[in-house]
Amino acid sequence: MIVKDTSYTIFSIHNIYAELQAQEIVSWQKLIRILTHEIMNSVSPVVSLANSTNDLLSTDVVLDKEVRLEIHQAIQAIQKRSEGLLSFTERYRKLTKVPMPQLEPIDAVALMSRVLTLMHPVLTQKGINLEKTVPEKELIFNADAEQLEQTFINLIKNAMEAVSESEEKVVYVSVERKDERVVFRIRDSGPGIPPELRDQIFIPFFTTKEEGSGIGLSLCRQIVYQHGGTLSVYSPEGEGAEFVITI
Repeated sequence: MIVKDTSYTIFSIHNIYAELQAQEIVSWQKLIRILTHEIMNSVSPVVSLANSTNDLLSTDVVLDKEVRLEIHQAIQAIQKRSEGLLSFTERYRKLTKVPMPQLEPIDAVALMSRVLTLMHPVLTQKGINLEKTVPEKELIFNADAEQLEQTFINLIKNAMEAVSESEEKVVYVSVERKDERVVFRIRDSGPGIPPELRDQIFIPFFTTKEEGSGIGLSLCRQIVYQHGGTLSVYSPEGEGAEFVITI
């Protein structure tokens, strides 16, 4: 500012302490919502699978080899997801962002099989058919198994919600090797995603659900991105939605 050939610099000082406090509270609320969302997504199928296993053990029928194998697989899935959840929440306790993945060689087929074993009782309970295309041989790639399990659980849960009011309730899951990369596909038979929302669904805290947190898909994309991969969505009109993870 110049007054009578003299230059002046004007400073305006405002007390923003209240605004900083409010922003800190909002940040903590967002973090708590993320933790709550991830915990509930893992605990719900664990409880359902535990109940199914308990029903098998509560009968007076002698357990044959096939039933014992089913119980064994269920307990393994519960144990693995519980250990993963503990590790996941412990990392969040120390950090305010998604932890970098701990990469190691894992089998994509075994990884997806564990997730489907975990989710099977919930799918059955809701009358949803599961169609899977998974190769018989191993598909080894470098990834953080715990983080990807969390991602698949989120996407399958979203697919289940998408078909909740459909006449044909089907969730499709596939795993394949393509151009030296592993591709996971999770598709539903729901109504699909309206074109005007496709660019917004990955925005943090954007949600169309009354009780949704809006962090599930953004968290999934961040996890996949930190694996050096991509998470894309395809939703032709009237053909449901397909989420494709390429790592």
